[in-house]
Amino acid sequence: MDELRKYERFSDFGRVECKRLCAFPGILCDVSHSGLKTIFDADVSLHFDESFENESVTDEYELLLHLPRESISLRLLAIPVWKYDERRTSRTHIGFSLLPALDFPLYSKYVDGFEESADDFDLLGIGDEDWARKTVSDVVDALCGNRVFEPRLSCQMI
Repeated sequence: MDELRKYERFSDFGRVECKRLCAFPGILCDVSHSGLKTIFDADVSLHFDESFENESVTDEYELLLHLPRESISLRLLAIPVWKYDERRTSRTHIGFSLLPALDFPLYSKYVDGFEESADDFDLLGIGDEDWARKTVSDVVDALCGNRVFEPRLSCQMI
């Protein structure tokens, strides 16, 4: 799928809320100028239009991103473009395409910061994409595991 991507993806970490999809917050895994990837620690029911492959629009969802890297929260309008269910852990991975609405200009500046600092991370020896993905995966496993948390606790963990 990487060969189809127009923009570079950057591993990141944050909390994603989308009450229409899941009562529990999801975890932000990566960002790009056109979209983002989240993991929800629950089975998420999401049905694409049958004609989605012909580029028809599916439902739009409002996402609330809490980004600890910059200590900001952003409201974004997004369309889910793919979904992957982990059967073993009941986690749901969702890729969203972002619409240029709400806080999208601030989000775009946020992603610009990754591009500008990419060389700095490489100088520190921590810019390896595989290492960053593994770190996010380890955090997801540590926070979620196979346990079910009370909503009050899961929101406070991130």
